[in-house]
Amino acid sequence: MLNPIDIHSPVLNGLLDLFELTAPGSSSKVYFSANLSGPTAYIHNGNTYTSFPIAIDGTKHTAKTLPQPALKISDAQQAITATFGSLESLVGGDIRHIRILAKNLDNGSEPNPSARESIDYKIGSYTFQDRLIEFVLTTPADRPLSRYPRRVITADKFPGAGYA
Repeated sequence: MLNPIDIHSPVLNGLLDLFELTAPGSSSKVYFSANLSGPTAYIHNGNTYTSFPIAIDGTKHTAKTLPQPALKISDAQQAITATFGSLESLVGGDIRHIRILAKNLDNGSEPNPSARESIDYKIGSYTFQDRLIEFVLTTPADRPLSRYPRRVITADKFPGAGYA
């Protein structure tokens, strides 16, 4: 069991980024964290998330553009390729990005696994170069045949819609 995290550490006073990687049609998962400046592993919801050199970018969106996220992982320890065999088998797989306060982890000062925010992505494609894996992720809006709730905007239901 890991030691409790020092919540008062200046590095861990904010949000932690945790990731779950699942291949399509598989129940095997790799749990990893982007937080290299703290402990080597975090426990959330009974799962141990190992720290890896990771960067995620392209998650911002505006009114005119959709996000185009990409996840970059240094696979120097070959944990991902050892678990899944080939990177081709990961295309179409799932990546869940979880953001949680350190104090809400299982070994934090106020354990609460439901006090988190998560976003689910699908792996659209990947590149592998010099031990760096880059996954191009798709959001639900990018996926073909996605269905969204439809609602008619009327002044009586949405007074702030700008209709007089």
